Amino acid sequence: MVFGSHMPALASWLTRFALPSALSIIATFAALRFTQRVPLRARILVETPTPPLTRAGRWAAFGIALSAAVLLTASAFDVRLGWPTLLVAAITSGAVLLEVRESPLGLLKPVSPGVCCRSWPDSS
Repeated sequence: MVFGSHMPALASWLTRFALPSALSIIATFAALRFTQRVPLRARILVETPTPPLTRAGRWAAFGIALSAAVLLTASAFDVRLGWPTLLVAAITSGAVLLEVRESPLGLLKPVSPGVCCRSWPDSS
């Protein structure tokens, strides 16, 4: 919305927003650290077991890392992010669904057809 119909390339975006983004992250951290200092010092009384990551969980983690790499690369080359996002999501979802041996219908059924089939604004 801020950039209208064209998002700037990653390098251009970083030159404009890296410093303000870093400052906002630091300010948020400082505010949360200050306001939550008492709860952060409290002892944790309940020991919660951490289950091991399943193979499906590892596929999902790999998909998140792959998404970050693909989207950063696409952004660096000024490629629109829709198709790369869809492709990585489909690959990751497919890998996880194959691992757990489930049908993709459970994922696709709640998706509104308008999300996939609406007309996109012209990129020119």
